[in-house]
Amino acid sequence: MDGDSLGLGPYAVIGLMAVATYLLRAGGLFLAGRVPLTPRIERFLESLAGSILISLVVAMAVQGGPVTALAILAAVAVVLATKQSIPAIAAAVALAAGLRHLGLF
Repeated sequence: MDGDSLGLGPYAVIGLMAVATYLLRAGGLFLAGRVPLTPRIERFLESLAGSILISLVVAMAVQGGPVTALAILAAVAVVLATKQSIPAIAAAVALAAGLRHLGLF
């Protein structure tokens, strides 16, 4: 379902998304002050960002086709070799652009 089927303009949809984002963040801050920070919760919070990133990358690899999958593999290889994200991103972008420029995929 998109904003047009609801009869909302794009600015109203963007505004509603901004309000929802703010409420989620404010709610998290509100709860953070009231939930005791146990070692188990600390481990959960430490692994949360990584698991979200992995889920996004896997979704892109599955939906993006062979060029996207190869670019992600290149980024993983470079980050494992260099332990730096900027060269990994550059390698992924260069590979994807090169493959598309050559018309290989």
